[in-house]
Order: sequence, then C-alpha cells, then structure tokens
Amino acid sequence: TVLASPPLLLCRPFNQTPLSIARSAASPTVWLGTLTVTSAMSSGVGAFSFQGSDFVGNVGTTLISGATALLDLAGPSGSIVLVPASPVKAGTVALSLSLTEPVLVAPQLAYVTAGGSTVPVTLSGGGAAWTGSLDISAGSDGPATFAFSATDVLGNVGASLTAGGSFVIMTVPPGEPLFPRAIPQKAGAVRLSWSAPISGTPASYSVYRDAVRLSSGIVPLADGSGLFLDNPADGSYAYAVSAVDAAGNESPQSTSVAATAKSVPPAAPTAVAASFSSFGHIEVNWLAGSPDSSIFRIYRTSAAGGSFSSASFSALASTVPFVDTPPQNARYFYFVTALDFAGNESAPSVPAEIIWDRAPPSIVIAGVQD
Repeated sequence: TVLASPPLLLCRPFNQTPLSIARSAASPTVWLGTLTVTSAMSSGVGAFSFQGSDFVGNVGTTLISGATALLDLAGPSGSIVLVPASPVKAGTVALSLSLTEPVLVAPQLAYVTAGGSTVPVTLSGGGAAWTGSLDISAGSDGPATFAFSATDVLGNVGASLTAGGSFVIMTVPPGEPLFPRAIPQKAGAVRLSWSAPISGTPASYSVYRDAVRLSSGIVPLADGSGLFLDNPADGSYAYAVSAVDAAGNESPQSTSVAATAKSVPPAAPTAVAASFSSFGHIEVNWLAGSPDSSIFRIYRTSAAGGSFSSASFSALASTVPFVDTPPQNARYFYFVTALDFAGNESAPSVPAEIIWDRAPPSIVIAGVQD
C-alpha cells in the first residue's frame, strides 16, 4: 500500500522509552531506516511499532513480521568452582569456569596473590564450559583474587565473576599440639587430651596410635584444645596428635605419650574383718585379692541382712586398716572393693559384721512452745 505520508516507526528497547527511527522511501511501498544501538540501551527483547495512513485515510499499525529484536549488549559473566574448595594448600587445584553465554575464544583468566604477583591460568574447553588448574606454591599465603575477561560472538566483552571471584591460599601448617596426655579409664578406655598449638588455627585434629592414624576430623574445643576417647584392646600403646588447618595442611605430630588400657577389674579383697581398736574406733582390715589393686573403697550399711546394694556410705582408702566412727549405734556391715589404676572396680568382698555401741548420746527435745 502506498502511503500518503512517511510512516511513524518506533523502537522500544527492553524496559526503556521508545526511540523514533529516521526513515526514507526506497520506493512507494518500501521505507528504510537505521537503528543505532548504544551501550545505554538495555539487553533484552526490544519491540518495534509503526503507524501509516493511505490516501483515503485508512490508518494501519500492524507489523506482520520483524516486530521484535533481541539486543545483546552485555559480555559474558562467569562463575568459578575450585576443587578442593577455598582455602587451598600448596599443590594442584582443579578449576571450572562456567559462562552465562558461549564464547568462540578461550576466556582470559589469572589470579593475583596477596603479594601482588599475577599468575595466568590456562583454560581448555569450549562454549560456556571451561576448565583449568592452579599450581599453588608455598609462600603465597593470603587472599587471592581472579581477573577474568571473555568476549561473546557479538564482540561484547565481560569481566564480571558472579561467584568464586576470590579464594584463600594457606601453605603453612599449624604448629604441633602441646601437652598431650593419655589417661587410662575404666572399662579399657583411654582418654586423650591436648592443648592448642602456639601457631596456626587448627580446623581439626588427627590422633595416631602406635604411629598409625586412628582418627581424623576431631573438632577443636572452644579454646582450641582437643579431647578423644579411645577404646582399644587391653595393652600398652603410644599416642600422638597432629593439627590440621582449614586447607588440609597437617602439623608435625606432638610428643608421644604412653598409656595402658585395662578393662578387667581386680579380684575382690579377702579376709575382711572389723574389730575395735585400742582407741575405741572400728578398724576394718583386709587383704588385696590381686596385685593390680591400687586403692580400696569401703562401704558401710546398717540395713537388716547387710545387703551391699543398701550401703549409703563409702570412702576410699589406700592403706590398711580403715578407721571408722559411725554417728549412730547399730549393727554394721562393711564391704571392701578394689580399684586398679584405670578405675575398674572389683566385686564386693564378703562383708564383715560388728555391733557399734559407742556413739555419743543424742537428745531429742519435743513439746517446747514459744
């Protein structure tokens, strides 16, 4: 259709104000115009609109083709993933770079260390997926930042990293844990404890038994120290501890400490006897049931029948005899058990019986009113 006057032609970039496009007639039915794309325009789908009138006054606004155009004005952005993740120690670290759009030429990538050195990273791959590796050297500790550049098929250059744009290098291991202690516990357990190293911040600890790693990933306590409970077979062992930082650097092992695990309790004491001393107290005597008895526990009850489970009083004794002065007169039964160096307690002995009638008198006053 031949128009009576030049048509109105507009282009509305994505989420922006419409722009008028200058046009000229190439023929009575063909009009030409030029849209100048600038960096001020938004990337996205732009929409065209027009209006034209013929010689009889009919107005047309319908575009039967080419009503939209995709404007790509932004360069690619990327995201980086490191394996292992930051912080990283000295050695080779795998890198993957994902782009928001394909590129024809490998992106440019480098990292800048805390000391200001720029280290190029060689990438391989294609399209929007690229891989490479970092060769981390000792002594480059501190935060590092990636510098990135990629050009898409339209020539748009991007230099933005939306994730993984920085990482931390840690190549110096922490110091060795201090003051390790190994204390035998009852039932054959061994309780290990240690203090934090002077240098470095441990993320975890590893425990070694007889120079073989027994456990790792032990989380430090709030003050940086550590605890571990081992349950080995009965026997003597040497323990050491190392500290591991967040990057996986492991310290030298601590000083080795020895401990003997023991789960079998001593035999019950024998020949338990209760008698009066020359000072008028009760003396309880006994014989050790086995050589591994380190200390003894004396139990006292006045319950009828002398049941061990009814004993409400107990005391520790390292020597014989045990001297007792009960607070009340009664028939008393004394049981003795043996404990070894680990705290394993024997079965109770056969009880010794004695009647105590030398307690001081007690007076109860009742009925007094104010």
